[in-house]
Amino acid sequence: MPGPGFKNSNSSLENANLRETNMYISPNFGDNSLHLQTRLSKNLDALPTFYVEPLEKRVVETYTIVKGKRIKNTYRLSESGRSYGIDTPATNAYTFQNDVQNLVLSDNAENVIRIENVGEQLISEAVDVLDPGKVFRENFIVYDVENDINYIYTGSENTYGVNEDEQANEEDFVIIPSEAELPQSLSDFGDDIGATEREVIKVTEKSQIVNKDLDATKVYKILRSLILTSTETIRLNNSPIIKSLGADLITISTSEPDSIIFEGDNCKNVNIQDINLSAAGNGSKVFDVINAEGNHEFRLIGVNFSGSESAGNITGFRQWFTKDIGLYGCKDGFTLYGPFNGMFCQELNLFGFPATGTLFKKGEGLTFTNRAFISVNFAVPSGAVLADFDESVFLENELFQLVNCIAKVDGGFNDNNVNSLVPNISANSPKSLWSGNSGLPNTAIEKIVIDDNVNGSYEIDWLNDTYDLTLTADTIFTEKNLPASGRRTKTINISISGDFTPTFPEEWTFNQVGSYKGDDLNRVIVTYLSNAKYITQIINSLSAFPAPLPTSFNPSSALPNTGNLLIDVEGSYFKPGMKIEISDWTITQQIVKTDNKIQLIVDVGDTEGDAVVKMNNGAESITQNLFFVSTGTVYIPQEEEFTDLVGNLDLSEPGEATLTNYNVDESATWNRELDYTKDWALIFSGRQSNLGVPQNAGPLEIQLIKVSDGSTAVSANFKTAGQQRQFCFFRAEETNEAANAASFNNTFSMEENKLEIRCFNGLISFYDNDNLLLETSQAITENLKMKITLDTYNVFNMKYIEY
Repeated sequence: MPGPGFKNSNSSLENANLRETNMYISPNFGDNSLHLQTRLSKNLDALPTFYVEPLEKRVVETYTIVKGKRIKNTYRLSESGRSYGIDTPATNAYTFQNDVQNLVLSDNAENVIRIENVGEQLISEAVDVLDPGKVFRENFIVYDVENDINYIYTGSENTYGVNEDEQANEEDFVIIPSEAELPQSLSDFGDDIGATEREVIKVTEKSQIVNKDLDATKVYKILRSLILTSTETIRLNNSPIIKSLGADLITISTSEPDSIIFEGDNCKNVNIQDINLSAAGNGSKVFDVINAEGNHEFRLIGVNFSGSESAGNITGFRQWFTKDIGLYGCKDGFTLYGPFNGMFCQELNLFGFPATGTLFKKGEGLTFTNRAFISVNFAVPSGAVLADFDESVFLENELFQLVNCIAKVDGGFNDNNVNSLVPNISANSPKSLWSGNSGLPNTAIEKIVIDDNVNGSYEIDWLNDTYDLTLTADTIFTEKNLPASGRRTKTINISISGDFTPTFPEEWTFNQVGSYKGDDLNRVIVTYLSNAKYITQIINSLSAFPAPLPTSFNPSSALPNTGNLLIDVEGSYFKPGMKIEISDWTITQQIVKTDNKIQLIVDVGDTEGDAVVKMNNGAESITQNLFFVSTGTVYIPQEEEFTDLVGNLDLSEPGEATLTNYNVDESATWNRELDYTKDWALIFSGRQSNLGVPQNAGPLEIQLIKVSDGSTAVSANFKTAGQQRQFCFFRAEETNEAANAASFNNTFSMEENKLEIRCFNGLISFYDNDNLLLETSQAITENLKMKITLDTYNVFNMKYIEY
């Protein structure tokens, strides 16, 4: 069976037979000759005819084919389509060699094939179909007839291929896939899985690559350091791959003014690896490249920039991908122009940068439609800029991601340096999502600020979470870096002492509970909801109780628009006259019987779902999951209703299951049957247990099992993605239909997501916060039970509703 690079021919080669075990093609650079060599072995008359196809054909000015005497049975080279191959048997071997002036015919030669390029004329004898402008060169596919294996050989420094007296071994060859696995052509990226390896051009002189159009199908491996002049550059329009022996060994440099190492006005994919680059001349830059089509990648891996005036200009690429990059002693960084799809910059080191430098500059027209992920380790002086991007650069929210950055300014870590390092956009901008940083703030970080001499004026920064302040004079408070309105809320805690008068921003006072007491330690809790909408609570000795804490409603559910409903509420810290609000309900009567019990008479509103309960006795609490409004009958799992317990799940709170041993499966089955003859919904939420760190996978936390045999009909599984985001994976097991609930957030808290499995008209569907994720085709034909199995997550807010 022919391997890749070999094509059967039933026309011009119908009379040919191969009799050799192995066939090798070997160009020798020493004498510019190309030899067809064969190794004799047993007769294999039944073998098919093959064409040998080179990975690449290269123009050679003059070659002559003369007859040799090396091997008994050999073949003439011919061309069919784009493949060079084997034609009618001849008496002796033919060899390519550069010897056109001294052509001597052998005594027993039957014919001589001569191809010579003389000026503009082409003289051809014996074989007219062979194109003299294309001959075998460097990389070849060789077919091992005996072992049915294909090889690519790239060779040593001077000789490519193996000769007739040498044995091929693993060091000589690279095994490539069979014909069925091998793609027909390479993509522009050159990293296709299973694609044929590109030919390597070993560059030892700069004349091989400067001021010329490079071959997109080649890998240019730089074997020695190169020094360019101001008139020399490496053109990247054809998207070659350029690499070297390593950034610590090989440098391409220029020290002349106004020089450019790499340029291109119509680049495709830029792919440069494992090299050091230095453009040290005044006004010089490493790159000035443009992707005019806007659909290719700028890729650097293992590249260092040393002592460069500028890393250069990068314009209009679809994707930026850099990894393991270093800028050492450079004066300026990259300027990005035009639209980009995304950016992934990981493991970039920046040292020896001046106070006037900017690592990433916003050029004209710069935009990102997807995330710009930047992870940088740097130490810079005051004044240096990490990125001067502003909000207009990012076309969607949360696209600017500074992650795991280590930022030293003047030798120290200080989050307050962010205003100079990233001057035009805040960590709390709606376009930002920063996390894991040292020396730079994170989006909604938790941080305490202590100041024991606050007087006259003070600014509250919403990038912080907690303040401990001591007033030494009357003080007017202002604020900055507010959360993105309509996207995020946040609560900050401010402890204030000192017998002076604080004046808070006017918006804080519109919904303020409590008042400041100068001789107390006051706790001021401010919640930002949206522009000009705050809730402020001041707690001190004037507050009679902590905030109310309701724990149960009886009854715990009702139909929408139920009137004159009597509800007994139990909890703590209730007091007469306290203010109570519940969703869109009307409270017609409120009686505080004790500090643990209240009786309410209410008219229930028409909004279905969990009621939101707000209570304020001088301090406010907001509670959910205590009362559910629904047109169906609501059942909340109780501890005594669970059977088949494994481990020590805590089921003491109605509707909740809590781990007691982390990363150990603990399970229980609710004995209520989910009636397949009715429409129903099973609601639940989940949160990461505080007993351990997030896990990427776990058991099926929720299983709806068949009453008849205990097999799983429907499941829901909480997972994490890269230990950053959580989601719930629903699956209808019998039809193998699945859906993911929306990603949650980076705090491993899922209280805000109401997850739901519904059975309507006998068919299963999945919902997230009342939004349909998937309506499956799986029919439920018998009653089910809910089995809970937990190892890293807790489940709460469990309700079963029958309609």
